[in-house]
Amino acid sequence: MKIFNRYLLYASLFIVILIWAGQSYARIDMKTVEGLWLFDGNTKDSSGKGRDGKIEGKVNWVDGKFGKAIEFDGTGYVTIPDHENPTKAVTLTAWAKS
Repeated sequence: MKIFNRYLLYASLFIVILIWAGQSYARIDMKTVEGLWLFDGNTKDSSGKGRDGKIEGKVNWVDGKFGKAIEFDGTGYVTIPDHENPTKAVTLTAWAKS
């Protein structure tokens, strides 16, 4: 009976961990974000700081994983306004599909 109880305990813990891990997610702290460009059909800055991007050259808007996405053909790019008070630390995150 002790072995059965031990297996039941381990199985229960495993299920709880799976449920907890499936619900974990990343959260963006909008107070610390200096720019957030989702490229969901536009190049607007979603951080509220007004640093909207500008498309240079040719790009295509395609269906993305979430909404729209921007597709570069090698000649186009997006420019972002300079930040008036840059820091040494910068974090960039992107979804890319080749």
